[in-house]
Amino acid sequence: MLDPMELNFERLLDWVEGRLPAQEAAAIAQQLVTNPAAQCVVEWLQAFQRVSHPLVLNAPPPSVHQEFVQQFAEYAERKRQPGLLRRLLASRQFDSSAQPVLAGARTGSGNTSQDILYASEDADIVLNSQRQPTGQHVQLFGQLLPNHDDLLPNDFCAQLLQNNQEIAITALDDFGQFSFAGLVVGEYQLILSSASVEIELDSVKIS
Repeated sequence: MLDPMELNFERLLDWVEGRLPAQEAAAIAQQLVTNPAAQCVVEWLQAFQRVSHPLVLNAPPPSVHQEFVQQFAEYAERKRQPGLLRRLLASRQFDSSAQPVLAGARTGSGNTSQDILYASEDADIVLNSQRQPTGQHVQLFGQLLPNHDDLLPNDFCAQLLQNNQEIAITALDDFGQFSFAGLVVGEYQLILSSASVEIELDSVKIS
């Protein structure tokens, strides 16, 4: 049986996605019975997996896009007024593309999915990028996971930038989900903003 201390995010992700050998997967299943903290991680990994893979959100119409732009302009104005806007930097906690290959895991060019976890004081953010069948473009799925009840995901907008230029903007749904399609491999900046909170993700590298 595996040491319970080895039930880290990376191993649980491989277990949820079915990438581990049968014996190792069975050992983890036994450990989960007596590990509430690991159970919580598995529950939201499974929930995110269920909703992210079929999730496709269309770009907002021009009128809605303009409203979002106006909202971000108001946020920028609030930045110059201390105390009105809470600004947070979310740090990257896990990136599947930067992890060593485990026994039984999918490897090489056949792995077209990337999982990234960011954490901030007010919320965690899960990102999942998937290569399109042509291999030319990437679709980015995300979900905002608040750490307290008074943070409502559907109050947020997601703004994607590259080289300080806006690439796309969209609203989060009631579950905190959002997506961007037609992206290319590269480094991006992602900002999630509401009227009172702005969460910036440092260097989102999509590979």
